[in-house]
Amino acid sequence: MPHEKVVAGIPVYNGEKFLVQRLENLLAFQYSKLEILISDNNSQDSTQEICKHFSKKNKKIKYVRQNTNIGADANFEFCLRNSNADYFFFAAHDDLHSSNYVEACVRSLRQNPDCTACYPKMRFMDEEGRSMTLPSKDASIRIAPNDSVQKKTRYFMLGPMGWLMYSFLNLKRLDSRLHQIRKITEKMKNEYPWVLALLITGKMCEAEDTYFTYRLRPKEIQKHQAPMPLEQRKSGITDIHQFLETIAEFSSSPKEERRNRRALLLGALQSYGACKDWYQMTKHWLTRDLLRSYLAQQQWDL
Repeated sequence: MPHEKVVAGIPVYNGEKFLVQRLENLLAFQYSKLEILISDNNSQDSTQEICKHFSKKNKKIKYVRQNTNIGADANFEFCLRNSNADYFFFAAHDDLHSSNYVEACVRSLRQNPDCTACYPKMRFMDEEGRSMTLPSKDASIRIAPNDSVQKKTRYFMLGPMGWLMYSFLNLKRLDSRLHQIRKITEKMKNEYPWVLALLITGKMCEAEDTYFTYRLRPKEIQKHQAPMPLEQRKSGITDIHQFLETIAEFSSSPKEERRNRRALLLGALQSYGACKDWYQMTKHWLTRDLLRSYLAQQQWDL
């Protein structure tokens, strides 16, 4: 079967420290129809010089420099909006992928034609590139194509979030709803709304024998090595409200909207140890009265 076009989107700002390594990593891929789209958010370091150097040497690289800093969210959106391809994935300037990443993801999506996205196994490294583990995340968690929205949400909250944020997207399957997901990226303050849009929009599958390696900065390492503070755990639920506000756009009927809303919220609650019946959560930080108050405040019909 002939190769289909794949775009790797690199939204970057002041990325000189890791950008050379990242571009060399992507250029080592053997996939013939890979395009690397760099959106430089008006960097003030040597990012522009690095990108121009690589783009002159390799026709796979398309370099765009923004005239002004448009913000991180808009820079991500620019990459997705300007990817004229069959498949797309975000490639942060400081992370790395296995050399067989594209082939493995394309193969998995061909074998699962009803899936809209594919994800690899995930590894972690520190700022210097040394391998490490995260005690606060279960990297063994996997999402299967037929898992419910509730189960997928629970796994997303329990596992390392980067594996879904940087999923390999089947743009052909997402085409009918891609404009809706792009609306989410325009408002994206963190990865929650983007990933939850993917979880609702379609099925997901795993690419075997390939890895995405996420680079953790010192503050992130400290956060994941210590128990999650109470307020931070609460924010994991309230962040989902960013997406739930727009969930009607991803639902074909009011009934489906209510079902998706309930599934997302319950999946999030279960990820923090809450039991399936939320009215019995007396031993959990999210008490019965607090949940009732929160739902009443948001006026959600569950």
